[in-house]
Amino acid sequence: MEIANNYGPGVFKSGLIAHQFDLFYRGAEPGPIGVSTFVNIDDLYTTSTFGRMYAEQLMNELAQRGFDVVELRHADVIQFLTAQGEFALSRDTAFLKKHRDLGGVVVGTYAVSPMKVYVNARLINPSNSIILSASSIELPRGIEISKLLRKGSMS
Repeated sequence: MEIANNYGPGVFKSGLIAHQFDLFYRGAEPGPIGVSTFVNIDDLYTTSTFGRMYAEQLMNELAQRGFDVVELRHADVIQFLTAQGEFALSRDTAFLKKHRDLGGVVVGTYAVSPMKVYVNARLINPSNSIILSASSIELPRGIEISKLLRKGSMS
């Protein structure tokens, strides 16, 4: 399988992360995989639009490659909000599905330098924290990625 040249900010080289997961995977078939938000390596409780978007891109890449990817934010019910629409995704834990039997969870960090963003991702076994596969990439830090790295929105 050929690796896509994912240099644009819309795909963040997420195809390369997914390819490395496939290439370096060790262990039995893990079962469904959940992908968590990528976090700032200096504060594991801090993220940005970049961290959320990176997880989104990687979920897509893994699903396209045949991995069974679970949408962790899928709500038990569709929420109908007047004048806003119908929503099946949520970050409110009261709405999220309670039981998921995950064979693996993707966790990731990013570090920001003046010129680059370094992304590290690991597929871990949630029952014992053993790393099943790992990947690292670096991205040039352009204007768009710099905006995504700000906490909150794209402004």
